[in-house]
Amino acid sequence: HCGDSGFLPERFLNVQGPVNLLVLRWGAPRENEILGTGEGQVQPDYAVLSHLIELRHKPYPHGQASITKTLEHLPGVECENTIIPFWGEKLIWKKNKLQ
Repeated sequence: HCGDSGFLPERFLNVQGPVNLLVLRWGAPRENEILGTGEGQVQPDYAVLSHLIELRHKPYPHGQASITKTLEHLPGVECENTIIPFWGEKLIWKKNKLQ
């Protein structure tokens, strides 16, 4: 989960490059600053937009994401396999990929 990083590439120098799964918040444009091939950027196999189901945050616009805003951001997330989980879904990680 990289929401507390400020999405600054210099904070990702220790994990730059390929990663299997990256947990973003809701795909806002600044979140894309850590996606890519540059220094401090990552290239995830999967990106998960998590803030629709994050109950510890107050409702939108004070922390939780709205489905409308998340869907607006979705085309800008630079990961071919971007997932928006909903309550009740079960994601199974097996042999380095989601099943």
